[in-house]
Amino acid sequence: MIIQYKLKELTAHIKDVAFRALESVNLPSHSLFIRCAEMLEYLPGGLLDWHVDTGSAYTMIIWLAEKGSYSGGKLLIGSTNEDTENSFYYSFNLEQGSGVIFKSNIMHFITPLTAGNRYVLVVEFWPDFESIIGHRRPDFEDEHLYDYNDDMSYNEDVDEL
Repeated sequence: MIIQYKLKELTAHIKDVAFRALESVNLPSHSLFIRCAEMLEYLPGGLLDWHVDTGSAYTMIIWLAEKGSYSGGKLLIGSTNEDTENSFYYSFNLEQGSGVIFKSNIMHFITPLTAGNRYVLVVEFWPDFESIIGHRRPDFEDEHLYDYNDDMSYNEDVDEL
């Protein structure tokens, strides 16, 4: 479903919450659009390895499942340094309806789910156009990976994956 067009009030509310959160820490929110929005379900054993959300400026994750309805499935945001002395991360396992927003080029990981089902809404924002292809991420115009600066301009000098 293309939430931007089918659920306009929900989309407006999601953007309002995200923009207020960004502005509260002095990050720009002007000219941001929803790149993709998807509900993810994690089953026991499910995880998502360290990654960045390439091409997006900010990622917002909203917890949909009740906190006690699953075990594991924590969101870790930070460094993946193999040298554990220099590794760091923030760990999140929030209450239903709570969320976190962060720069999409920061590494993040979902720990293995050990019991129950974990549901989250993931919304990615970018300073381009409102996506019209539903939950899928739009393709890039070329093969460059964009790393957005704080002023929402982007660097094209990003190493390949």
